[in-house]
Parts: sequence; C-alpha cells; structure tokens
Amino acid sequence: MPSAEMPPELPSEKLLSWEEARSMPCNGCSAECCSILPLQDFQIQNLSDLDWCFYLLNFEGIELKLMEGGGTEAWQVCISIPCRKLDQNRRCSVHGSAEQPDICKRFNPYGCSYRRIYQADDRRLSVRMDRERMAIYAALVKFNDAREIVERPRFEDLVAAIAALPNPEKSPAKDDEAWNSRERWEADIRGGLPVEEPEPRQYADFQRPCEGCQAWCCTRLFFPLATPLRRQNLDYIYFLLGFPGVEVGINSDGSYSIVVKSQCRYLQRGPDGSGRCGLYGQPDRPQMCTYYDAGSCAYKEHFGGRRPRNMLRLRYEDFPLFSQLHQMDRDGYITQAPSLAGMIGALEAAWGGGK
Repeated sequence: MPSAEMPPELPSEKLLSWEEARSMPCNGCSAECCSILPLQDFQIQNLSDLDWCFYLLNFEGIELKLMEGGGTEAWQVCISIPCRKLDQNRRCSVHGSAEQPDICKRFNPYGCSYRRIYQADDRRLSVRMDRERMAIYAALVKFNDAREIVERPRFEDLVAAIAALPNPEKSPAKDDEAWNSRERWEADIRGGLPVEEPEPRQYADFQRPCEGCQAWCCTRLFFPLATPLRRQNLDYIYFLLGFPGVEVGINSDGSYSIVVKSQCRYLQRGPDGSGRCGLYGQPDRPQMCTYYDAGSCAYKEHFGGRRPRNMLRLRYEDFPLFSQLHQMDRDGYITQAPSLAGMIGALEAAWGGGK
C-alpha cells in the first residue's frame, strides 16, 4: 500500500490526434450516463451532514461522489439504475426520436465525465465513495464542540488513503415490491368504488405510530426538485421518470421532490410484512433514524393510503397527461400548471372516475 506521502498512481493517458479526438467518444462505452442517475448536490459541514451520508449508503444502489473543486469539496448522491429506454445492447432505444428527452439530445459526449469516473476510475477530479471509503474519510475529519467540521482531508490525501481499496461495486437498486397503494387507488376509481376515507382516531391511538407499518421510511428516499418554470424543467422530469423506481412527488404546497425506491440493507420484515430496523439500539444506526420523529411521519400517508392526500407520486405513464395540463408562453415559460388536486382529478377522470 502506498504511503500517504506518495501521489496516487494515475491511469495512463492515450494521446489522440485531431481526427481521433473528433471521433465519437461513445463508441465502445457501456452507457454509464444511462445507468447512473445524479440526485442531489450537497456539502458536508457538520456531524449531521456526515451522518446523512452513512444513512444514504445503507440503501441499495446509492453511491456518493466527491469532486475536487480547487480546495473546495463538492458532493453528489447518485443511484445505480438503468434507464428504461436502454436496450439489451446498452444502447438508447429511442435515440434521435421524439421520445428521447431533450436533455439527452443536448448532452455533449466530448465533455462526458461518466466514462472516466465509472469505467476508468480516474481519481484526479472525482472519487466514488462507498461505505468503506466513507469510513476512511470520516476518520480523517475533526469537529469542534458544536460538531461542526473544522478539519478535513485534502483531496489528494484521501485519494492516497483509499488507493488500496477495490473500486465500489455497482449494485442496482432493488425493485422487488410493488407500489401497491397506487394500484389499489386506480382499481377503486375504475371500479366505481368510493374513495376510502381514513378512520377517525384519538390522541392515545398515536402512542406507537410505527406499529404495523410497512417501513416506508426504509424503502424510499426523497430529494429536492425545483418547481418547474419552463418547458426544459418538464423535459427534465420526463428524463427522471425514465428510470424505473423513480417518481416525482407533487406536494400540496406546490413544491416538487424526487422519490426513489431503494431498500435499506438493514430492513427486516416480520411475518405480517411490517418492517423493523436491524440496527435498532446499536451505535452504528444513523442518528437521523435514531432521532426520527415518528409521530409526524408522512411516509405512511404518502405510500400506505389509497388516494393521495398531500402528495401525488407522478409516474412515467402519467407524464403525457401531466405535460398537457401545463400552458406556456411563446418562450416556453409556464403560465399555468396543475395543482395537486387538479392532477389527482385529471388522473381519476382518465381512469373513468367521471363516469
């Protein structure tokens, strides 16, 4: 193992001529850009931020990326999940057609970093961080009494510290459970059944809010998404929905979020399907799980009920209707967008709820 003073060994560079450089760089690529979805950029400033990183890395398919930015850290959380439009030969099945998202059409392959990061593991500008690498990073961090980070490893020192570790394995997010609440809601509407109303409860009924829960908090991740203002924003939503297991949440306050289906590796299922944390009471359990306020949890409401109340999860097949409900000016700026209630009503009408 190289010492901390030794610079990391860099991949050998192949020198290209002008004509070779102008040739299509996608030739021979395994299409990492279509199977790695960036979800959020963030920074690590304190203990809670670092704890959130370990929480994320407990979920299948999740990987973090640390990018060197001239002495400033820049982090990104990604998920490994192939786009539904990627064929068995790892080629885009809708390339050049109207079905291909504009963001893909505009992507410049000559400036692509996916191949260098995920195929060649080029660590000069970015480092892929799994749980083992993150533990090394955490051991090199120092905090003050307020649990704010005051010392962190230099990028080159971290690269040297992880040099002997194998490359992170890409384990795609599991999709072994149906999102049944949506199917039940649609079946009710198509069957002409009344919308299920929640049973009235009293204060004492909420003493054990997790009892009988399917552990939605251990099978879903949320990430912020800007409210769409232009057609390009709608195109990005279309792009996101192209990845199986990804939905876009439309909230009652007009905000949006990315909803990702991924299961925590420590989730344990009971005979009735209820979930329990395999790290409960152990020091390795993330603090955000230990101190989570189950009394104000909205996961059960968002995923366990039939008809949405405060958030609708937009799916790939919903996008044509969703996009049609937007009005734009001649420059592509959105002048009218559906509310949560409007989108729910439009879906139910499309399913035959207006009959």
